[in-house]
Amino acid sequence: MPHVHNEFGYLADELVLEVMRRMPSLYDRWNMMHCCARFATIQTASGASGLLGDLTTAQREQNAFTATMHGHDLLLNALLMAGVSSRTMYRNTVTLLMVAAKEGHLLCVRALLTAGSDVEASCCRGDLFYRRGEIGFPFGRHQQCKRDTALMIASKCGHVLCVGALLVAGSSPNTASPDGSTALMSAARFGQYLCTCALLEARSDPHMVDDDGKTALMHAALHGHVSCLNALLEAGSDPNFLEDYDDDTPLMLAAAIGNDQCVNALLAARADPNKVNHNSDTALLLAADEMAGSVRSRALPVRPDKDPGMRYHECLIALINAGADLNKQDGLGNTALHKALKGGCDLCVTALIDAGSDLEIRNEHGETA
Repeated sequence: MPHVHNEFGYLADELVLEVMRRMPSLYDRWNMMHCCARFATIQTASGASGLLGDLTTAQREQNAFTATMHGHDLLLNALLMAGVSSRTMYRNTVTLLMVAAKEGHLLCVRALLTAGSDVEASCCRGDLFYRRGEIGFPFGRHQQCKRDTALMIASKCGHVLCVGALLVAGSSPNTASPDGSTALMSAARFGQYLCTCALLEARSDPHMVDDDGKTALMHAALHGHVSCLNALLEAGSDPNFLEDYDDDTPLMLAAAIGNDQCVNALLAARADPNKVNHNSDTALLLAADEMAGSVRSRALPVRPDKDPGMRYHECLIALINAGADLNKQDGLGNTALHKALKGGCDLCVTALIDAGSDLEIRNEHGETA
């Protein structure tokens, strides 16, 4: 019988190679290879040299990355059985597991984890990129000092099933890159709610800070992801934590981008509206100042359903109702009313005046509102 199996393996080899020679591109060839992966598996199991046996080590590794990128789990398993290491690195920077995590191919992730992939290996952000069909990564430029694990990559891409598989396999939810970033920060920054919840359930620490002094809650507030923000607040994140770099709180960051949903959520969690950063700005002052810039520049809103004036108006109203100091002056002596007038938003100016802003306060230039 082994002889029959070997003959069958060689026949499959000849058939696949002949079809592949007629395919117009590498991608099409390996799609064909995926369809015939069961034949390749039979070849390996029966001891036939055939198709997989005739490939060089470099060819096997390249084909493993192509199979992983396109989710061809059958071909990947066949190549792993044929001797490809699950810890193989593409261009000495990216592992198969990272590629599978980035693309969200759960079956490939499981196959690689079963084969012994290193879940804590990391790569420089930017090592995965899109160019002429090569392995791609859509986040930012090459940054040598910032390294992501497969868990961080899956978290920021929103592949919650891959996140779960990696956590079960022993990937630490609190591993930090050299810049202090964690998987939880990545999920919060990119608004991946399900991944945020999965990481919190795995006891990811919401109090960890990166090199800029930001927590995951701050990343959620800064980018306006209210669902992630609420999940982090429920997990015990401090709404009054001061950022190391600018002494900003999550409330200040949310007010500065004009996201009224995040502002309301933070105020409901008892965020202090009168905390002051190193520029003597409060959340109210930052909201009024950024509103003026957004209205003047016609910047695209964080919430597309609302124009800048309207969303900042709702932030101001929420902060005023929460007891924000209307007459607090920044380092230049300007109040929120001074700043709002520069933007020319009638709603915001009217809200501040109706709430009792002092019209006679002068800034360092001696100007009243």
